[in-house]
This record gives sequence, structure tokens and C-alpha cells, in this order.
Amino acid sequence: MSVISWKALHPERFARAKERQNWRMARKVATGRAGKDALMPKARAVATSGACSGWIQVLNALEGLGVDTALLRIWATVADKDEIDRLCRRARSVTAKRR
Repeated sequence: MSVISWKALHPERFARAKERQNWRMARKVATGRAGKDALMPKARAVATSGACSGWIQVLNALEGLGVDTALLRIWATVADKDEIDRLCRRARSVTAKRR
């Protein structure tokens, strides 16, 4: 006796099920706190560039790059904002010493 997978019998149903699963996972990652966590590395990179002086300037710079910052505005905690402010201060102090 052999086992035949339903994938082999119904490839179109399997393709639709896989598509639904991928859509759910993409939506899960791109929303809520997980979406904020995915955007924080970009915010950190902008903050360490030395071009911004704080949280609001980082958000404005990200918007200028075409990044939707709504998740950051909603889900960012005080600790996240303080971290970005610290990174901005540190990067700006390094660039000020070079001048």
C-alpha cells in the first residue's frame, strides 16, 4: 500500500493553501509589535548616521526614504525612543569631534 499525498492529487488546492499560509505569515510579521521590531534596525541605522538629532527626526528621515512609520509611532516604547535618542546623540558627538 502506498500513501499518496493530497498535494499530488490536488496541486491547485495545495497552491492556494500555500498562498493563504504565506499571506497570513507576511501579515503577521508586518503588523503590530513584530512590525515595529522589523523596522527598528532601519531606525537604528538612520540614527547612527549622525544626520538626525532625535526620535522625530529619525521618523521623518525614514518617511523620506519611503518607509511607513505608523507602526513605529504606535508601538514604539519609551525605551525604544530613548535608545534612538542615545544613538543620535552618540553619533552626533562623534561627528562633532571630527570637525
